[in-house]
Amino acid sequence: VEAFDCWANRSVYYLSKMYTSEIKEGDGYDCLKKCIHVSILAYDHFLDDKECYRRIAFCDTKTGKEYTDLMEMHILELS
Repeated sequence: VEAFDCWANRSVYYLSKMYTSEIKEGDGYDCLKKCIHVSILAYDHFLDDKECYRRIAFCDTKTGKEYTDLMEMHILELS
């Protein structure tokens, strides 16, 4: 993907939509499956470091402990 002003918002939206489409009214929450969003970018989205790959997940901001692995994002910057 080429540079896109709201890429973070867009990717979170797509991941959330994919996750919520897994469950129907009346289903138990135990039927939810892991959802992974993969972004392959032709630009540097994270300008403050030189990392080209990162895994983003839900975690406690104080301890860094992962809250759940049911939703995650993998971002590869190929600039």
